Amino acid sequence: MADALDRLCSGGHRPALQPGSRHDPAQRQAMGFPPVPYGDQAPNGIRHGDVIRISEASGPMYFKDAKKWVGPGGNGIAAPSNWWVPGAPQYSAILRYNNHPGGWVGDLFPYHRLLTCTQYNGGSSVRLAFLMNVEPDHIGESGSWTFTVKVYRD
Repeated sequence: MADALDRLCSGGHRPALQPGSRHDPAQRQAMGFPPVPYGDQAPNGIRHGDVIRISEASGPMYFKDAKKWVGPGGNGIAAPSNWWVPGAPQYSAILRYNNHPGGWVGDLFPYHRLLTCTQYNGGSSVRLAFLMNVEPDHIGESGSWTFTVKVYRD
């Protein structure tokens, strides 16, 4: 399995999808992939068996609670149990698969899991939601995070 993933991601294959996505506080907490204009429904662009990798993640976002600018990797402090993903860095990017119209697929996970090639084996086609690991009802104040997501198909 690892050989197939490596072959797709580092063997010179072109990704089937490679859009950039921008996540900013005006979008509240969720941003979809594949990206669409804010307010529109993203299509289920990730299929069972696709290999996904975030090739770039950048930008600071200001969090009033933290009183500082934070990149997608968060502040390096493990989130307590009342945050969306306990144990993942506070104020970091977190992700979850979603099927339209079926709903959430799987659990929330830290974005860094997709910094290496990862195969999606969830069955149904999905989209990817980018969120913030914060206490419920808290959001970033200003700035934005930018991600480049590559999806490979065999």
